Amino acid sequence: MQKIVVVGNGNLAWHLVPALKRLKHEVVVVSRHPDPEFEWPVELERYEYLTQLRPTLVLLAVPDGEIPAVSNLLTTLLPLTTPVVHLSGATGMKKIDAQFTNRGVMWPIRSMLKGQRPTTWRDMPIAYQGSNPETLALVQSVVEDLSWTTYPLNSQQRGQLHLAAVFSNNFVTWLYQISYELCAEKGIPFSTLLPIIRNTANRQKGDEPRLFQTGAAARKDKVTMEKHLKLLNGHPEFARLYRLLSHLIQEGLAN
Repeated sequence: MQKIVVVGNGNLAWHLVPALKRLKHEVVVVSRHPDPEFEWPVELERYEYLTQLRPTLVLLAVPDGEIPAVSNLLTTLLPLTTPVVHLSGATGMKKIDAQFTNRGVMWPIRSMLKGQRPTTWRDMPIAYQGSNPETLALVQSVVEDLSWTTYPLNSQQRGQLHLAAVFSNNFVTWLYQISYELCAEKGIPFSTLLPIIRNTANRQKGDEPRLFQTGAAARKDKVTMEKHLKLLNGHPEFARLYRLLSHLIQEGLAN
C-alpha cells in the first residue's frame, strides 16, 4: 500500500482516485478549487494540507500547461525527494520542477470524462517512465497494480504515441460529429451508424489498418465520390476534408 497524493480534480483524477482506493492505497486529493458537482470517495483538500503529509508518491492530474507551475509550488510544500509523477501523454518528464530528484510519468491511454461510468483499468494500456531506477520501480508497481497492459516508454516514444492517439481518438470523434450533423440534416438518427462504427473498431486487432480499408476511395469509384461531393455543396470545409482523406487513402493503397 502506498500513500498517494493526487493533485487536481479533473476528469482523469475522478476516474483514478476510486481505482487507487480499490487497490487499498491511502489516497489524498488536493485542489485549488472545490468540486461540488461530483461525489468523491475522499475529501478534497487545499494545497496547504500537503505540509502535514509525507506521501510516497504524488500524481499531477493537472492540465499539461500547469505542470511546471504546480510542481514548482509543490517544492515549497513537500520534501524534494518526494517522487512526483505527471499523467500527461504529450508533456516531457523534465517539465516537472527539477528541484524534485525523483520524477516520472504515468499516462493512461484513454479518454475519460467525469460522470461517465467509472473506467475499467485492468484492460487499459498505461505508459510510464521514471527519472531513475528507484522511481521507475515505484511507478511500475502502481501501474501494474492498475493494469495488465503497461509500457515503459521514454518521452519521445510517449509523445509520438500521444500524437497517434489524437488521430485514432480525438480526430475520429470529430468525424463522428460530422456524421452526426449530416444525419441530422435529413432527420436520420445517428444511432443508425452505431453498428458500422462498432464493427470498424472491433475489426482492428493490431494489424495494419489499411488491410481493412473499404469504401469509394479505396475502390476508386469516381461516380460515387462525385455524388458525395455534390451532397457536400453546402459544407465546403467537409468537402475539402473528403477530398484530402480520399486522396490519402488512394495514395496509401497504391504504395
